[in-house]
Amino acid sequence: MRDLQNLTTDIIKLIEKIEISVQEYTSFKDEKKSTLFFFQLILVVISIMLFGPFIPWRVIFIVSVWVLFLYIHPKRLEYIATIAEHQRDMHSFSPSLDDLVDSDASPPLPSRGVPPPVPPRRNVPAIRPPSVRDQINSHISSRHLKLGKVTTQEALDNAQVKRKSEMFIDNLIVVDEEPEIKTVEIYEIEQRGLTPHQYIPFLFSNSIYDKSSVSRNSNRKPKGVPMIHLVKAPMSWKFKDDSDWEVDNNPKEWCSNKVADKYISFRNDSDKEGWVYDADDDETQFRRRRYTRVCLRYSKPARKFVK
Repeated sequence: MRDLQNLTTDIIKLIEKIEISVQEYTSFKDEKKSTLFFFQLILVVISIMLFGPFIPWRVIFIVSVWVLFLYIHPKRLEYIATIAEHQRDMHSFSPSLDDLVDSDASPPLPSRGVPPPVPPRRNVPAIRPPSVRDQINSHISSRHLKLGKVTTQEALDNAQVKRKSEMFIDNLIVVDEEPEIKTVEIYEIEQRGLTPHQYIPFLFSNSIYDKSSVSRNSNRKPKGVPMIHLVKAPMSWKFKDDSDWEVDNNPKEWCSNKVADKYISFRNDSDKEGWVYDADDDETQFRRRRYTRVCLRYSKPARKFVK
Protein backbone atom coordinates (compact mmCIF):
# COMPACT_ATOMS: atom_id res chain seq x y z
CA MET A 1 0.00 0.00 0.00
CA ARG A 2 2.89 2.34 0.77
CA ASP A 3 4.48 1.61 -2.60
CA LEU A 4 1.19 2.45 -4.31
CA GLN A 5 0.98 5.78 -2.46
CA ASN A 6 4.56 6.65 -3.42
CA LEU A 7 3.83 5.76 -7.04
CA THR A 8 0.70 7.94 -7.01
CA THR A 9 2.67 10.86 -5.56
CA ASP A 10 5.32 10.52 -8.27
CA ILE A 11 2.64 10.48 -10.97
CA ILE A 12 0.98 13.62 -9.55
CA LYS A 13 4.33 15.45 -9.43
CA LEU A 14 5.06 14.39 -13.00
CA ILE A 15 1.68 15.68 -14.17
CA GLU A 16 2.27 19.02 -12.43
CA LYS A 17 5.69 19.40 -14.08
CA ILE A 18 4.21 18.60 -17.49
CA GLU A 19 1.42 21.13 -16.93
CA ILE A 20 3.89 23.85 -15.94
CA SER A 21 6.08 23.14 -18.97
CA VAL A 22 3.14 23.12 -21.37
CA GLN A 23 1.80 26.37 -19.94
CA GLU A 24 5.22 28.00 -20.17
CA TYR A 25 5.70 27.17 -23.86
CA THR A 26 2.12 27.34 -25.16
CA SER A 27 0.47 30.18 -23.23
CA PHE A 28 2.22 32.88 -25.35
CA LYS A 29 3.27 34.70 -22.20
CA ASP A 30 6.60 35.02 -23.98
CA GLU A 31 5.46 35.25 -27.59
CA LYS A 32 8.86 34.55 -29.14
CA LYS A 33 9.45 31.46 -27.00
CA SER A 34 5.97 30.07 -27.80
CA THR A 35 6.36 30.83 -31.51
CA LEU A 36 9.73 29.09 -31.61
CA PHE A 37 8.23 26.10 -29.79
CA PHE A 38 5.43 25.72 -32.36
CA PHE A 39 7.91 26.04 -35.23
CA GLN A 40 9.96 23.23 -33.69
CA LEU A 41 6.80 21.16 -33.22
CA ILE A 42 5.88 21.60 -36.88
CA LEU A 43 9.41 20.59 -37.88
CA VAL A 44 9.17 17.44 -35.75
CA VAL A 45 5.81 16.51 -37.30
CA ILE A 46 7.17 16.97 -40.82
CA SER A 47 10.24 14.86 -39.96
CA ILE A 48 8.05 12.06 -38.58
CA MET A 49 5.87 12.13 -41.68
CA LEU A 50 8.94 11.82 -43.94
CA PHE A 51 11.00 9.29 -41.97
CA GLY A 52 8.23 7.55 -40.03
CA PRO A 53 7.97 4.48 -42.31
CA PHE A 54 11.66 3.70 -41.72
CA ILE A 55 11.52 3.86 -37.89
CA PRO A 56 10.79 0.63 -35.89
CA TRP A 57 8.00 2.12 -33.78
CA ARG A 58 6.92 -1.21 -32.25
CA VAL A 59 10.36 -1.93 -30.81
CA ILE A 60 10.70 1.66 -29.54
CA PHE A 61 7.32 1.55 -27.79
CA ILE A 62 7.95 -1.85 -26.18
CA VAL A 63 11.41 -0.90 -24.92
CA SER A 64 10.17 2.50 -23.72
CA VAL A 65 7.33 0.97 -21.72
CA TRP A 66 9.65 -1.57 -20.07
CA VAL A 67 12.21 1.12 -19.26
CA LEU A 68 9.46 3.31 -17.81
CA PHE A 69 8.11 0.56 -15.57
CA LEU A 70 11.59 -0.39 -14.40
CA TYR A 71 12.39 3.25 -13.71
CA ILE A 72 9.28 3.92 -11.62
CA HIS A 73 9.53 0.66 -9.73
CA PRO A 74 9.83 1.56 -6.01
CA LYS A 75 12.46 -1.13 -5.27
CA ARG A 76 14.76 -0.57 -8.20
CA LEU A 77 17.38 1.24 -6.11
CA GLU A 78 17.42 -1.51 -3.49
CA TYR A 79 17.81 -4.16 -6.18
CA ILE A 80 20.66 -2.28 -7.87
CA ALA A 81 22.37 -1.70 -4.51
CA THR A 82 22.09 -5.42 -3.65
CA ILE A 83 23.64 -6.48 -6.97
CA ALA A 84 26.44 -3.96 -6.59
CA GLU A 85 27.18 -5.08 -3.01
CA HIS A 86 27.27 -8.69 -4.14
CA GLN A 87 29.73 -7.88 -6.91
CA ARG A 88 31.92 -5.96 -4.50
CA ASP A 89 31.97 -8.85 -2.04
CA MET A 90 33.01 -11.29 -4.75
CA HIS A 91 35.94 -9.11 -5.84
CA SER A 92 36.94 -7.97 -2.36
CA PHE A 93 40.45 -8.73 -1.13
CA SER A 94 40.89 -11.34 1.67
CA PRO A 95 44.43 -11.66 3.12
CA SER A 96 46.06 -15.12 3.07
CA LEU A 97 48.25 -16.72 5.74
CA ASP A 98 51.37 -16.22 3.65
CA ASP A 99 50.81 -12.44 3.72
CA LEU A 100 50.58 -12.49 7.51
CA VAL A 101 53.97 -14.24 8.05
CA ASP A 102 57.04 -12.05 8.60
CA SER A 103 59.12 -12.44 5.44
CA ASP A 104 62.39 -11.38 7.13
CA ALA A 105 62.44 -14.18 9.65
CA SER A 106 63.66 -17.52 8.35
CA PRO A 107 61.40 -20.36 9.56
CA PRO A 108 63.11 -23.35 11.27
CA LEU A 109 63.49 -26.51 9.29
CA PRO A 110 60.97 -29.11 10.40
CA SER A 111 62.30 -32.51 11.56
CA ARG A 112 61.09 -35.71 10.09
CA GLY A 113 57.80 -36.95 11.38
CA VAL A 114 57.08 -33.69 13.16
CA PRO A 115 54.51 -31.37 11.54
CA PRO A 116 55.66 -27.82 10.93
CA PRO A 117 54.57 -25.32 13.53
CA VAL A 118 51.60 -23.19 12.66
CA PRO A 119 52.37 -19.48 12.96
CA PRO A 120 50.05 -17.55 15.27
CA ARG A 121 47.28 -15.56 13.68
CA ARG A 122 47.30 -11.85 13.96
CA ASN A 123 44.20 -9.73 14.53
CA VAL A 124 43.86 -8.07 11.16
CA PRO A 125 40.79 -5.86 10.73
CA ALA A 126 38.45 -6.93 7.96
CA ILE A 127 38.59 -4.82 4.82
CA ARG A 128 35.09 -3.73 3.99
CA PRO A 129 34.44 -2.32 0.55
CA PRO A 130 32.59 0.99 0.34
CA SER A 131 28.85 0.73 -0.06
CA VAL A 132 26.95 1.90 -3.13
CA ARG A 133 25.58 4.85 -1.22
CA ASP A 134 29.10 5.95 -0.26
CA GLN A 135 30.19 5.66 -3.89
CA ILE A 136 27.22 7.75 -5.05
CA ASN A 137 27.89 10.42 -2.43
CA SER A 138 31.57 10.48 -3.37
CA HIS A 139 30.68 10.86 -7.05
CA ILE A 140 28.26 13.71 -6.31
CA SER A 141 30.84 15.48 -4.14
CA SER A 142 33.50 15.21 -6.84
CA ARG A 143 30.98 16.44 -9.40
CA HIS A 144 30.20 19.47 -7.28
CA LEU A 145 33.90 20.18 -6.88
CA LYS A 146 34.34 20.06 -10.65
CA LEU A 147 31.38 22.34 -11.19
CA GLY A 148 32.72 24.75 -8.60
CA LYS A 149 35.96 25.14 -10.52
CA VAL A 150 34.32 26.84 -13.50
CA THR A 151 36.56 29.72 -14.42
CA THR A 152 35.44 33.24 -15.11
CA GLN A 153 36.39 32.89 -18.77
CA GLU A 154 34.13 29.85 -19.14
CA ALA A 155 31.24 31.73 -17.55
CA LEU A 156 31.79 34.64 -19.94
CA ASP A 157 31.92 32.28 -22.91
CA ASN A 158 28.65 30.63 -21.86
CA ALA A 159 26.98 34.01 -21.39
CA GLN A 160 28.21 35.13 -24.82
CA VAL A 161 26.85 31.98 -26.49
CA LYS A 162 23.50 32.45 -24.76
CA ARG A 163 23.38 36.10 -25.82
CA LYS A 164 24.13 35.20 -29.44
CA SER A 165 21.38 32.56 -29.46
CA GLU A 166 18.88 35.06 -28.04
CA MET A 167 19.89 37.65 -30.65
CA PHE A 168 19.49 35.03 -33.39
CA ILE A 169 15.99 34.18 -32.17
CA ASP A 170 15.06 37.88 -31.89
CA ASN A 171 16.19 38.52 -35.46
CA LEU A 172 14.64 35.34 -36.81
CA ILE A 173 11.21 35.69 -35.24
CA VAL A 174 9.30 38.94 -35.58
CA VAL A 175 6.13 38.49 -33.57
CA ASP A 176 4.69 41.96 -33.81
CA GLU A 177 5.64 45.45 -34.81
CA GLU A 178 6.80 48.01 -32.32
CA PRO A 179 3.79 49.42 -30.44
CA GLU A 180 2.56 52.93 -30.93
CA ILE A 181 3.25 55.18 -27.96
CA LYS A 182 1.42 58.29 -26.87
CA THR A 183 0.92 60.27 -23.70
CA VAL A 184 -2.60 60.91 -22.40
CA GLU A 185 -3.55 63.64 -19.96
CA ILE A 186 -6.17 64.18 -17.30
CA TYR A 187 -6.87 67.16 -15.04
CA GLU A 188 -7.47 67.00 -11.33
CA ILE A 189 -9.96 69.75 -10.44
CA GLU A 190 -10.58 70.97 -6.91
CA GLN A 191 -13.19 73.44 -5.66
CA ARG A 192 -12.61 76.11 -3.05
CA GLY A 193 -13.94 75.36 0.40
CA LEU A 194 -15.09 77.63 3.18
CA THR A 195 -11.79 79.48 3.43
CA PRO A 196 -9.71 80.93 0.58
CA HIS A 197 -6.89 78.44 1.18
CA GLN A 198 -9.08 75.36 1.53
CA TYR A 199 -9.87 73.25 -1.53
CA ILE A 200 -11.85 70.01 -1.72
CA PRO A 201 -11.73 67.36 -4.50
CA PHE A 202 -14.16 68.00 -7.34
CA LEU A 203 -13.39 65.42 -10.08
CA PHE A 204 -10.88 64.20 -12.68
CA SER A 205 -11.73 65.37 -16.18
CA ASN A 206 -10.18 65.94 -19.59
CA SER A 207 -11.53 69.50 -19.44
CA ILE A 208 -9.58 72.32 -17.81
CA TYR A 209 -12.86 73.78 -16.57
CA ASP A 210 -11.70 77.38 -16.64
CA LYS A 211 -13.92 80.44 -17.03
CA SER A 212 -14.02 80.00 -20.80
CA SER A 213 -15.44 76.48 -20.50
CA VAL A 214 -18.93 76.03 -21.96
CA SER A 215 -20.04 73.60 -19.24
CA ARG A 216 -18.91 75.98 -16.51
CA ASN A 217 -20.69 78.94 -18.03
CA SER A 218 -23.85 76.87 -18.18
CA ASN A 219 -23.44 75.77 -14.55
CA ARG A 220 -22.88 72.12 -15.47
CA LYS A 221 -20.25 69.69 -14.30
CA PRO A 222 -17.76 68.47 -16.91
CA LYS A 223 -17.53 64.82 -17.75
CA GLY A 224 -15.20 63.03 -15.35
CA VAL A 225 -14.69 60.52 -12.55
CA PRO A 226 -14.22 61.08 -8.79
CA MET A 227 -11.00 59.00 -8.48
CA ILE A 228 -7.97 58.82 -10.76
CA HIS A 229 -7.82 55.00 -10.74
CA LEU A 230 -11.20 55.02 -12.53
CA VAL A 231 -9.68 56.75 -15.55
CA LYS A 232 -9.43 54.32 -18.48
CA ALA A 233 -7.13 54.34 -21.47
CA PRO A 234 -8.55 55.38 -24.86
CA MET A 235 -10.22 52.74 -27.00
CA SER A 236 -7.78 50.16 -28.48
CA TRP A 237 -5.05 51.53 -26.20
CA LYS A 238 -3.76 50.33 -22.84
CA PHE A 239 -1.63 51.87 -20.14
CA LYS A 240 2.01 50.85 -20.03
CA ASP A 241 2.58 48.36 -17.22
CA ASP A 242 5.52 50.11 -15.58
CA SER A 243 4.03 53.62 -15.89
CA ASP A 244 1.86 55.59 -13.50
CA TRP A 245 0.12 58.93 -13.42
CA GLU A 246 2.66 61.75 -13.02
CA VAL A 247 2.01 65.35 -12.06
CA ASP A 248 3.16 67.98 -14.57
CA ASN A 249 5.17 70.40 -12.45
CA ASN A 250 5.59 72.87 -15.31
CA PRO A 251 2.05 74.27 -15.64
CA LYS A 252 3.09 77.45 -17.47
CA GLU A 253 4.14 75.42 -20.51
CA TRP A 254 0.90 73.51 -21.02
CA CYS A 255 -1.26 76.51 -20.05
CA SER A 256 0.30 78.61 -22.79
CA ASN A 257 -1.05 76.15 -25.38
CA LYS A 258 -4.48 75.43 -23.90
CA VAL A 259 -5.91 78.45 -22.12
CA ALA A 260 -5.69 82.22 -22.28
CA ASP A 261 -3.70 83.96 -19.59
CA LYS A 262 -6.60 86.16 -18.54
CA TYR A 263 -8.54 83.16 -17.23
CA ILE A 264 -5.81 81.65 -15.01
CA SER A 265 -3.25 82.65 -12.41
CA PHE A 266 -0.23 81.09 -10.72
CA ARG A 267 0.70 81.04 -7.07
CA ASN A 268 3.62 79.92 -4.96
CA ASP A 269 2.63 76.24 -5.03
CA SER A 270 2.30 76.17 -8.81
CA ASP A 271 5.92 75.25 -9.40
CA LYS A 272 5.98 72.70 -6.58
CA GLU A 273 2.63 70.91 -7.00
CA GLY A 274 1.55 72.04 -10.47
CA TRP A 275 -1.69 73.85 -9.47
CA VAL A 276 -3.23 76.45 -11.78
CA TYR A 277 -5.90 78.75 -10.28
CA ASP A 278 -8.66 80.85 -11.73
CA ALA A 279 -7.82 84.46 -12.43
CA ASP A 280 -7.20 86.53 -9.29
CA ASP A 281 -10.52 88.00 -8.20
CA ASP A 282 -13.11 87.48 -5.53
CA GLU A 283 -14.80 84.70 -7.50
CA THR A 284 -11.83 82.30 -7.61
CA GLN A 285 -13.55 78.93 -7.19
CA PHE A 286 -11.46 76.22 -8.85
CA ARG A 287 -7.90 75.08 -9.32
CA ARG A 288 -6.57 72.28 -11.49
CA ARG A 289 -3.36 70.41 -12.28
CA ARG A 290 -2.32 68.13 -15.11
CA TYR A 291 -1.49 64.40 -14.91
CA THR A 292 0.13 62.40 -17.73
CA ARG A 293 0.55 58.70 -18.41
CA VAL A 294 2.03 56.61 -21.25
CA CYS A 295 -0.28 54.44 -23.40
CA LEU A 296 0.56 51.67 -25.90
CA ARG A 297 -1.25 50.26 -28.92
CA TYR A 298 0.21 47.08 -30.43
CA SER A 299 -1.89 46.75 -33.58
CA LYS A 300 -4.61 48.57 -35.36
CA PRO A 301 -8.11 47.08 -35.06
CA ALA A 302 -9.59 45.38 -38.10
CA ARG A 303 -11.74 47.50 -40.35
CA LYS A 304 -15.49 46.91 -40.31
CA PHE A 305 -17.02 46.85 -43.78
CA VAL A 306 -20.61 47.98 -43.97
CA LYS A 307 -22.70 46.14 -46.51
